[in-house]
Amino acid sequence: MDPALAAAAPAGGASPLTGREAEVLRAAAEGGTVTDIVRAPGLSQGTVRNHLSSAAGKTQARTRAEAARLPEDNGWP
Repeated sequence: MDPALAAAAPAGGASPLTGREAEVLRAAAEGGTVTDIVRAPGLSQGTVRNHLSSAAGKTQARTRAEAARLPEDNGWP
């Protein structure tokens, strides 16, 4: 991962997340489990976990809950 991207992510600005990562995080923020999230966009459990992991890494979040809050906190779509 690009260190500049990682450093800028928590500070706001443009979202480092893909559209699908943001979608999966929104579902997680609403309390969705991996199984729940799989049903909504029609993804596999592994893909959902990969999106959650990638989003957490890009935002430097320590937990899934923290990663789910960051888009709203930073005004990311």
